[in-house]
Amino acid sequence: MNETRPDVSPTAGRPSGGQAASSNRARFQRWTETLRPRLVRLACRYVWNAHDAEEIVQDAVTLAWCELGLKMPETELPDTWLFRATVNLSLNRLRRSRAGPLPPGETATTAMAPHARPEMDELMQRVRLAVRELPDRQQAAIVLRDIEGLPYEQIGTVLEMSPVATRVLVHRAREAVRRILLARWPDSFDANQ
Repeated sequence: MNETRPDVSPTAGRPSGGQAASSNRARFQRWTETLRPRLVRLACRYVWNAHDAEEIVQDAVTLAWCELGLKMPETELPDTWLFRATVNLSLNRLRRSRAGPLPPGETATTAMAPHARPEMDELMQRVRLAVRELPDRQQAAIVLRDIEGLPYEQIGTVLEMSPVATRVLVHRAREAVRRILLARWPDSFDANQ
């Protein structure tokens, strides 16, 4: 009588090395494609150029694959890691662009994407310019909270600070933007605000 015994070895039921790698690769692609629109929006809030934002996100995804790739945890995808990489790469791009002067005849306002200018109202353009003047951490905090809508806990993880410190940083960033707007463009707010 030949009885078939179930395989009870430690590797039973687990995919082989090649299957696991393929499974992780597919999972990684699904994960990054799901986050890509949010990441592009986030990067765009820093560099204000869709092409540069796409490049930044591609660099962040490449970094994520190199760092996390086949070692991705089974239960939790590190969204915060990818947000942080995108913020850091965006800030690096900004630092590089601030180092060089703008081409002759071009101001910070005319350097923006030409198709975006007609659609953007004047106040939003002023806010954008004010946010760009903030220190990097304040800029990251206000963009992640007020534009991307991330919770304070996740922003704190991205910026390596406690949620309470994150709330303070966002508040200070908002106040700094308000002060810049009032100093440069006193007509930015109604008298009763």
